[in-house]
This record gives sequence, C-alpha cells and structure tokens, in this order.
Amino acid sequence: MEMSHRGKEFLSIIQKAESDLRTLLNIPENYSVLFLQGGATTQFAAVPLNLCKPDDPVDYIVTGSWGDKAVKEASKYCKPKTIWSGKSEKYVNIPSFGSLEQTPDAKYLHICANETIHGVEFKDYPVPTNENSLLIADMSSNFCSKPGGRE
Repeated sequence: MEMSHRGKEFLSIIQKAESDLRTLLNIPENYSVLFLQGGATTQFAAVPLNLCKPDDPVDYIVTGSWGDKAVKEASKYCKPKTIWSGKSEKYVNIPSFGSLEQTPDAKYLHICANETIHGVEFKDYPVPTNENSLLIADMSSNFCSKPGGRE
C-alpha cells in the first residue's frame, strides 16, 4: 500500500503525532516540531553541521558503537575530542562525570544516552563545564521512555 504525504489521511496522522508530542513533551507553540528523514549517520552529521564551524572543538563521551560512529562522522565537520571511551573495557561502563577533562571552549558535549548494541544507558547526564557549551544526547532509542523535565 502507498499513502501520499500530501493526502488527507497522512495529514491527519502527522497532525496527531505532532499534537501528541507537544502534549507529552510540553513543547510550546513557538517551537517547531520537525519530522525528518535519515538515520544515525544523518543525525551524527547534522549536529556538528548545525552547531559549529570546521575548527570548533567538541567533546564526546563514547560508551558504545553508536558514540564511536558519532565521533567518526563529526570528524568530517569539526574537531571532535573523545574525552572518555569505554572501548578498552568492551563498552560496559559509564564514566564518573567528576573525572572528565572537558575541553574549555568545546561547543558541545555529546553522549549516546542508550547504547543498544552493548546495553549501556546513562541514568544521569553529565553537565558541560563551559556555560556556553550544550549537552547533546542521541536519544533515538530511549526517546519518551521515561519521565523527564526541563529546568
């Protein structure tokens, strides 16, 4: 079966999906909800392409295969630094956040919140030490899986 993305059936589905997301995540009307194509590699490229310039430093905590792939993709667009990797221990741990040496002028700190291949999931999230830096979390496998909040 095929359904046109311009048809009224699809329009009602996408409008309901947006409405539900706005309710679940408390997304205000002055924010757009985007439904985009692409998988992990597209996301891993979109982050640095939209948030930094080619010479900007960015930090990555690598807790599994997806984090490793994110660093490799980011290296095409900026200067990623792996500030912690669990590869030598076969990706079974999350680092102690206090021991991380973050890059002072990093544009963002990237994590994969739930590494599905090795089963490593963050219960708490690190905070970038640079007040102008963002925490970027790949939450594609645990999006809306638990209550959350905004500060």
